[in-house]
Amino acid sequence: HVTGQASLDALYVDSEQLSERRSGLGNRYGLDSTKPWIFCAVPHLAEHGMCSWDEHIANTRALFAAMSDTGAEVLLSLHPKSRPETYRDEADIVGAHILVEPLRDVLPLADIFVSTYSSTVRWAAMLGIATIIADFTGLNYRMYDHLTSLSVVRDQADLKKVLTSLVRDDTSRGAVAAALREDASLIGVLDGQACRRIYAIALSLCGQVQE
Repeated sequence: HVTGQASLDALYVDSEQLSERRSGLGNRYGLDSTKPWIFCAVPHLAEHGMCSWDEHIANTRALFAAMSDTGAEVLLSLHPKSRPETYRDEADIVGAHILVEPLRDVLPLADIFVSTYSSTVRWAAMLGIATIIADFTGLNYRMYDHLTSLSVVRDQADLKKVLTSLVRDDTSRGAVAAALREDASLIGVLDGQACRRIYAIALSLCGQVQE
């Protein structure tokens, strides 16, 4: 039986709720609803000792600038190990917003998602959100090679080009999102019904035992 992952049911938002929730988030952060929204799971390599703080801050500054220069609204989701005060000044410089809400609660509202090699990339792909991995430190992980429409960008200038294309071209962004959703369908199901399917299977097994 393919059930889907129960913990991901909370990510699913139907079309009727989507508009209402985007409006609510836009009001909370003063977002322009006519612009695409870029959500970013801010890299936390220095927090994990994977690079120096100087390198990390320099890469973070370049990442924030590349997203902001597209003219889109930029919303930043911090890892639990990250402290908001570490990133607040850099966010303020480019006019980005640090999210208070957990990424799981707001990711379905994104138009574009930027991350490193995070489990949240799988979430975005399953939701059908155009996604970019920014790998400025050359980690070169292979875990998402099966997502053929996923962009892995290792150069800061290239990141700006890819982002700008996705922001300005709705058709291209939609095509990338649809292809990612198709690829992700091979590894999971995200329709908000996983718990219901698991429950139904459990009931059917109980019935078989009683018989």
